[in-house]
Amino acid sequence: MRKAGILRSKYYIEHNEELQKRIIHMVELDIIAQWLVGDVLKQNQLQFLYGVQNTLYLTAARTYMVDAAKNGQILTKVIP
Repeated sequence: MRKAGILRSKYYIEHNEELQKRIIHMVELDIIAQWLVGDVLKQNQLQFLYGVQNTLYLTAARTYMVDAAKNGQILTKVIP
């Protein structure tokens, strides 16, 4: 293996069920991630939402935003 390099190792995926499950799960999550960040409009919207939440987190509204029981008003009144 040292002569041929690290990338020459083989894995028989059909014999390793745990590795097979993890790879299938990783591919499913990758498909979802590519769909979410697929085009420029979605990337722009995600950056805008991050900017709004970051601004709220840096203000005094942080205590309300982090608490799940109190953040209903922020989500319905402040952000829109």
